[in-house]
Amino acid sequence: MNHQAIDAGTTCVSSGASGASLPAHGKRMSALRELAVSLINDQVIPSDIDRLSILRKQNEELKLKLNERELQKLLWEARRLDGERPMPLMGGCEILLPSTEWWLDEIIQAGVINLLVAMPKTGKTRFVIRIIKALLHDEKHFLERSLNWKKPSILILGNDQTAREWAVLLRGNGLIDENLVLTEKISTIFCKESPEYVDDQGVARIHGWAKYNVGGIVLIDSLATCMPSNGVSENDPEFVQPLALLQEKVAPYGVTIIVIHHTSKTESSKGVVASRGTSALPALCSQILYLRHDEEDYLDENGKKLILTTESRAAQSVELYLTMDKKGEWSAKSSDTLRKERQHKKTVDKLNSRQRQAYEQLVVSATEGITAKGLAMIVNFDGGDEERKARASLEQLVKFKLAIKKDFSYQGCGGRGVVFYDATIKDVLILKAGGEAPEDEEAAEGVEILSNGSIPDEEVCPF
Repeated sequence: MNHQAIDAGTTCVSSGASGASLPAHGKRMSALRELAVSLINDQVIPSDIDRLSILRKQNEELKLKLNERELQKLLWEARRLDGERPMPLMGGCEILLPSTEWWLDEIIQAGVINLLVAMPKTGKTRFVIRIIKALLHDEKHFLERSLNWKKPSILILGNDQTAREWAVLLRGNGLIDENLVLTEKISTIFCKESPEYVDDQGVARIHGWAKYNVGGIVLIDSLATCMPSNGVSENDPEFVQPLALLQEKVAPYGVTIIVIHHTSKTESSKGVVASRGTSALPALCSQILYLRHDEEDYLDENGKKLILTTESRAAQSVELYLTMDKKGEWSAKSSDTLRKERQHKKTVDKLNSRQRQAYEQLVVSATEGITAKGLAMIVNFDGGDEERKARASLEQLVKFKLAIKKDFSYQGCGGRGVVFYDATIKDVLILKAGGEAPEDEEAAEGVEILSNGSIPDEEVCPF
């Protein structure tokens, strides 16, 4: 192809001592851009190295003095113009508002870039692969959240790990069978020994894959190892240009991109802040997931404790407390649930000896509950007046919100009884266990009887 860049009829300016004339600067830049577009469309030219060589020569002839990065940028801009692109929103036209689709409800959004950031060795890749396992194995829920019923095709740019490391992880999640055959739903896994990059050739290949795998998922692990080594720093906004181009290329086919990226050296409470490098990266992504260690309860006998938070353009932020056990299985609790559990544990740890004994018996009693009289018969309260001391201990547990009490009326004696329960037991369970108000004296046996607000002595009590 003849890549003629300059129109002889354009307005000219002097180029200096040589006396030759050149088009005005704007015309020359336009000509170079047109050349970049023609180079992208030329299937004979194999790579950006050859394209840059042609652009560099034309740059010198036009005396534009563009540096190497500026020439590379021209190619990226030209590539954005190549291929299918959704129509922009137009005034006077009907606007379609499709509902937001999720692979994992409010965690992994479909058809956009999902950015997962975390410190090294946190469990980022294990987390994503576990979600992929759930999708491909027809699981209905994961982390107590709904999963999409579709089975997507998967493409993995996994330059961060070796082939063996990928095989071990995938086999552990049932994605490699007992005959060591990789599931057909995972199209290809590029790894450390056979890498793929988000450069011009990589974008073209992924674009071609997307055409035949509509609605698929592309996993990039990790961003730093999969980006082209073109000398652009992670802190430079231009670092994310290849990723932005990839999104534009696969968007018409509904492809989801999941990017795994490292955080900065210090953990933050927000993924946008924690993401390493340029702020243009989180700005590009529609869904940001931030996985960090739960410093209050990092490791225990059940496994690794983590906190997952999301920041989204399509949903409210989510905060989940995760446990990854030694077998690689994940479980989740909401932040409210875990805060209550931790506050409960702190309160129990502060109990004195007498209160702790009362609390232990309260827990043992479960849905049956316990009375002050019943507690005094089990626990040794020294110094006399054991029932009063038992009642005082139980009332203190109520004050600490570790216990609840129920007042019951008794038809047989006209008094009322008080039963104490573990505060973690729901009312409906107490009622199901027979905690309704007794209607006869036999049902009230063993329950403390109060009449007119005082404790009756043995002679008055009908029991």
